[in-house]
Amino acid sequence: LTTNKRGELMVVEDRQKQLNLEVGDETGFSTGLQVPLRREYKAIRRGQIAEMMVMSNKPDLSRINKVSDIFIPDLDLWVSDYPYLRRDEFADISRELQPAPEREREPRRGKRYSKGDAARTRKPRTTEENW
Repeated sequence: LTTNKRGELMVVEDRQKQLNLEVGDETGFSTGLQVPLRREYKAIRRGQIAEMMVMSNKPDLSRINKVSDIFIPDLDLWVSDYPYLRRDEFADISRELQPAPEREREPRRGKRYSKGDAARTRKPRTTEENW
């Protein structure tokens, strides 16, 4: 809201361009995310792998209550209006879950660690541990 020269209240619309991104899987699950449009999103193509965290109170995930930011590993691109996740940790877990041949081809990012460094000897998280 703002006022004009006569002191009258006026509604000012923010007409920011939005991207409507729909993601789904082979089970038929699909969800959409609407985010402010950014130049980097032009590289997104139909059929690319998209990863995200889904939140559900059902053990079989039959009902998804919320989804997080979307990560597109091929582009090393995050799609969201707010960074809900620890993106560095999510990307690390994403790399750990890739099949071995893909993991070997992928260039290492970030710092190089010496043997015995805590980051290299980190044990996998379990569901009982705090995230």
